[in-house]
Amino acid sequence: MTLGSWFLFFFSIFYCLSAEAARVGTVDAEQIEVRQKPDLTSTVLEQLPRGSPIQASNHPAEGFHKIRTQSGILGWVPVNSLHLEPAPSVSEQDETSGKVPLKSREERVKSTPMKVRVRLLGGMDFFSLGGVINNLGSLGGGYHFGGELCLMVTGPVGIVFRGESIFNSTRLTDSVSGLIYQVSVNSLPIELGFEYVLLGKAFSIHFGLLGGVTIPTSITTTLSSTGDVSRFLNNSFTLLGRVNCNWQFAEWVSVFLEGGYRSLVTSGFTPTNAPGTAAGILQSSFNLNLTGAMMSAGLSFGF
Repeated sequence: MTLGSWFLFFFSIFYCLSAEAARVGTVDAEQIEVRQKPDLTSTVLEQLPRGSPIQASNHPAEGFHKIRTQSGILGWVPVNSLHLEPAPSVSEQDETSGKVPLKSREERVKSTPMKVRVRLLGGMDFFSLGGVINNLGSLGGGYHFGGELCLMVTGPVGIVFRGESIFNSTRLTDSVSGLIYQVSVNSLPIELGFEYVLLGKAFSIHFGLLGGVTIPTSITTTLSSTGDVSRFLNNSFTLLGRVNCNWQFAEWVSVFLEGGYRSLVTSGFTPTNAPGTAAGILQSSFNLNLTGAMMSAGLSFGF
């Protein structure tokens, strides 16, 4: 088969496929002849009177449209012998077929703040808890998990309620006595504050300033050899400034990353730290200072 024959073969396949995605129309001449090829000397397959309904290819070739007649014949007729309806748009085709057009992620999300947001979060606190344990410089850092409820009250401004649990647990060996201790620090901040939203369709930034109390902040030491336990706790005030970057994936769900700074210091403790007891590893006077940077990640649900 020559190169020209291959070209004609694929050319005819292309126009057969084009006829599948057809435009509707009618014959606009007294009578037309449907020919086998786009050529006035080609074999006549059928004759159609004026007004006969047909389906035609979207694009003509050599002055002819490929058509399908009501009897199912595929053939070619001159362009000027047909009256064709405009080609349907993509949205019109979807309406005709009953399909719902797919929306982009930008179109699926809201461009106005949700009235209510519920956030679930977890992350790390980067405090350095020094001056608490004998023969040890500091207890560094901790973890937190919790949640927020945000109610938008006017425009981009909302009221935020936040509850968390901050914790760290470490196994330590006293370098002088050789005794092994389990030391745990815990705090439960409950905070109330305000949020300001810089809103985009799929990305938004949320600034928050919150304050509250801890109920309580505590340190627990356990002497492994005897099982002796000492626990010291106190309520304290706390402040939190945070920014979270929110990526909206659907109308009601998103993920976020959060960074901020927390201030949390308890009043002083004065344990009776007798050697060989659970409190023996503690300094004779100290406070718990969980102040430092923090970061979180989580899910947000909007309503």
